[in-house]
Amino acid sequence: MEKPQPIGSKENSLRRILGTVGSLEPSVDNDNWLKEIRGTLGLIATVIATMLFQMGINPLGEGC
Repeated sequence: MEKPQPIGSKENSLRRILGTVGSLEPSVDNDNWLKEIRGTLGLIATVIATMLFQMGINPLGEGC
């Protein structure tokens, strides 16, 4: 019998992450899954583009 892990342990965190990744697998409702992934990827792309734009406007090391 396994001893329960403390809430903040690495193993518990890894299981939670893997559970989240496992829940991203397509289920019977493929259209809804695709819409969720598309929205998430759009959000990530927007954040990355915003960061790159800000770095282009104000490069590191300038203004010191």
